[in-house]
Formats: sequence, C-alpha cells, structure tokens
Amino acid sequence: MVVMIPLRGQSQGNGSLTRHGNASRNDLMMVLACLWTCLAQTSPWEPLKLPEAAVGKTLHGVTSIDRQSGWIVGDKGLCFQSKDGGRTWKLRPLGTQATLRSVRFLNDKVGVLVGDGDPEAPKPTGHVVMGRQMYSGTVLFTVDGGETWRKGHAPTNFEIHCAESSGGPVQFGISGGEAHLDGDILRSAADVRVWNGTDFNSSRCYRALFDIRALDGKQWIAAGSAVSVGFVPPPTDPLYTNAKCRVLYSQDGGDHWAPSKGSEGTGCLRGLAVAPQGLRVLAVGDAGALLTSEDKGASWKALSSGCAQDLIAAAWSPTEPRTVVAVGDQQTALLSVDGGQTWKRTSSGASGALLAVAPFGDGFIAVGESGLARRALAKALRDAKASEPPAPSAKPAGKGPTKAQLERAQVGAASLYQFDLDIPAMKMKSSCQKEEKITALSPTGYTVEVEVVKGTPPPGQPAKGAVQMEFDSVVDYGTWKVGEVRDESGKEGKLSRTRLADDAVKVGEKSWDCIVVLTKAQTSDGGTTVENKSWFAKSTEVPGLGFVKEEIVQEVAAPQGKIRVSQTTALLSFRRIKE
Repeated sequence: MVVMIPLRGQSQGNGSLTRHGNASRNDLMMVLACLWTCLAQTSPWEPLKLPEAAVGKTLHGVTSIDRQSGWIVGDKGLCFQSKDGGRTWKLRPLGTQATLRSVRFLNDKVGVLVGDGDPEAPKPTGHVVMGRQMYSGTVLFTVDGGETWRKGHAPTNFEIHCAESSGGPVQFGISGGEAHLDGDILRSAADVRVWNGTDFNSSRCYRALFDIRALDGKQWIAAGSAVSVGFVPPPTDPLYTNAKCRVLYSQDGGDHWAPSKGSEGTGCLRGLAVAPQGLRVLAVGDAGALLTSEDKGASWKALSSGCAQDLIAAAWSPTEPRTVVAVGDQQTALLSVDGGQTWKRTSSGASGALLAVAPFGDGFIAVGESGLARRALAKALRDAKASEPPAPSAKPAGKGPTKAQLERAQVGAASLYQFDLDIPAMKMKSSCQKEEKITALSPTGYTVEVEVVKGTPPPGQPAKGAVQMEFDSVVDYGTWKVGEVRDESGKEGKLSRTRLADDAVKVGEKSWDCIVVLTKAQTSDGGTTVENKSWFAKSTEVPGLGFVKEEIVQEVAAPQGKIRVSQTTALLSFRRIKE
C-alpha cells in the first residue's frame, strides 16, 4: 500500500482538505446552452433521444455490436440497449448502483460492463486508496447477448475504466483517480465464458490505465498516465523505471507488459482507437494530445490534432479504414478522413464533456456528462464545414490581488518548514524539511517551488515539485469573526470551517500573532474523517499565505480497520528579498 501525502497547496482528493479554498469557475452554462441550441440546427451532431432516466446522469460508455445493436452505460448503474440501429433505447436494470464506466462486447453474445462505487459491493481486499470509498469494483458479464448478466466484484476500490478480452481472460484498466494516478495489471483468472466473476490475478504497473485494446490474441496495448507514485526502496521493474512512458504493450496476450517508446508527454492518455485490421492505433489525451503507432504499440510518434481541449475517446469507422472520430472536453468532436494525419473540428463546443464514442450504423454516437448524447452520420461529418474552436472559458475578474497578497507574493521569498508524518498502523514515520520558494508572479497568482532539502519524504511524495497559487482562490479568514462556522458540505461529504481564537506561535526568536482555522471533513460514506488546524500570521512579513503551522489528523477506513494518519508542519524560518 502506498500513502500519498500531497505537497502543501495541492488538491488532496475526496474528503481531504486544501488550505486555499476552491478556485471559482464560471463556465457560462446558460449562454453556452443557448449557443448550442442554435448551432445544433446546422451541426452534424444531432441530439440522441434517450429514456428520461438519462437526464442529469453522466454517460460514461457506449458500444455497438453490429449495425442494429448497441449499449450505453453511466451513473448509478444506468444501462440502455438499442436493437434498431440507435433510433430507440430501452432502460435495462442491472441491480447495481455502481458508476458504470465502460461496456465492451467480444462478439454478439459475450460482453462485459465495469464500474465502481456500488455501496452494496463488499469491502475491497486488494489495492486500496486512502480517502476513497471502500467498495470493491463491479463487473457484470453476459454470455447470451445481454439477456442475462452475472455480477462479480474486483478486489480493489480503484476506478475501473475499461475491460477488454480477445477470447481468453479479461484485462481491466484501473486508476486510483486523478489525485492518485496509480494502478495494477488486473486480469480475470479464467476465460470470461467460464469465469466465476470473483477470481483475479494482479501485478503492478505503477500507473493509471484508462483504456486497453486487444489487437489480436497476442498483441495488446494499454494507455494511461506516467508514473506518479514513489516507493521506498524504488522498484527496479522497467515499468517503474521508465516512469515517463504512458503506453504499455504486450506480445503474449497480456501475460507480460513492456513500456512503449515515444509515448512520453505531459498529462494523461485517455483513449485508444484501433483501425480495421489493426494496422494503426491512435491514442488521444489531455490538451489535445494525439499519438499514433504502426507497430502494434511498441513505438509511437506524436501527431497534431489542432486542438487545445482534452481528448478523452476515439473510434474508427469499421467500414471506412481512414475515417476516425475523437471527442472530449467542451463537447469537442474531431474528424479525420486520412487515418489521423489531419483533423477537422465538427462541433463548435459547449459546456460539458463527451466521454465516449463508438461507430453505430452509418455514423457515430457520442455520450458524456449531464446526459449528453449525440449522433452524427459519417457523410454529414465529411460534408460539414470545419467549426470554429470554442472560446476559452471566461474567468471571473474577481477583485484582483489585495495589497496584503502582493506584499506576501514577493519573488525570491522562501520559507523553510519542518514536516512530520506518523502512521502507527503501518509502522510508518517520516520527517523532513521542505523549502517553499516563490519563483514567479502573474496578475492572477504566483508559482511556488517546493523541495525537500533535508530528510526523506514519505513514499509517494515527490522530493521536488511546483504549486500554482491563484489569488482569487485564497480564503481571507481575516474577515471572519472569531467563532464563526461556515458549512461547505456537498454530495461528496460534510465539510465545515471554524475560525478559532487567535493564537501566538514562536518561530525562532520571534512570536507571530496568528489567525487559527479548524476544518473538519467527512466523506459521504463515513470512511474518511479529517481534522485540520492551521495557523496564519497576521503580519504580511511572512511570505506566501503567511502559513506558520498546521496539525492534521486523518482516519481512513481500510480492510484491516481504521488507519490513523497524523501530520504536522511548522515554519522554521523564512527569508525575503530586500529591495
């Protein structure tokens, strides 16, 4: 098990706390919704009518079996089936509340649905992520074309993004979530036709896997993140030492995996698309990333998508070998008719993301957030004029940096902190000193470089990194009254902040008057509770946020029982650049 202790200032995922509040976001939903309504009249992507159960639900996966039959899956066990070429869809209850993320069919009879988060699933016995809800993954599989489904559970509380088979065991792509981009090689212990749904084989791959494709019985490809977790001592496995690699490939049906050359880059790769006959494979990802392989995944080269939005999924036409569609954030939809060499935007963009796309009949179906479901004929896509890219999301102007913020955010100013971690149940202790140095200033915020200068950081904690601070996201606790409580609870759990009585903290030979804030959080399933007590100097002489001290106690549900994590951070010294 690896415990991820984020650098101060980074987001810590569900149920944990950040010191800076939530950055405000204005995506102009009403304006963009109206814009989309107008554009939909001329766009090749037309709304797809689904049952009312889809309203407001995120649709994560879509697949077609042939020109007439297909499936769509999504939140809360949502599942729809079409038998008439996608003209009408029927709700198919599956008896699960899991977030279903993918649906794949090996042929017209054998199919697999996967997901996670079902509160009725058993507790996981395999790889877990502290802070996530402790439910085993959900696997549903059919051998009669979806007339009946058997349910199994994967022994991990990771997100399960996909399942693939070439006729033998099923390979699963899993991730610990965006805040914990880790994963395992997870496989069914037998052919899906005879598998009992509970026996798995697992080995480490040290990275999140978002998509897996079988080119044939032997050649497999998996795409996801680079390595972002640390271990003590560091493994010597090539899958770990090739840390920047974002694609793995197998030449023996998934028994063994190797890192793919040329797959390095920033961000994650989210989706794979295999051309008919498997002669070319495309990978799409964050910030419009586009890679291609013509040697069955062993090596990759970058192509230009001409797109700045995140691309999440892609699909090849089964009848037109050079036609492929990619979809992603801001309802981005791109078309290539030359095998991915050049691309045309076929949508002008709107709020929400398209998360999956599949060929269906004479065209493609794409689904995504908030019940998004669109259909486009291949001919209409080819004939459509290229659309303009969406304008960047408008960011509220805010009030700008305050005088105090500007006084603190002095380039070159550095603070030295003592960091201590104790996890008794895991017999883990860590102690180190970290320096936080302001290296750049902009009209909206500043950059802080964080580096461990003494001692050893905890496993999973990088020794060096950078944090982007936004002035508008910093909470001004000085405007709160002592004793004031603010409830910020939401669907992910309970969260409240309280300003306690002011306190003095000694740093070196000097005491600093501090504002003290207590934050309490609990995930919706009660699996994780956090108490965070922070001290902020009132004086602007202390750089950055004026952060002086912090005490965090976190309790996390794990298979072996409650695990208590104690973390303290204290300012040792600071220096400022004299003008």
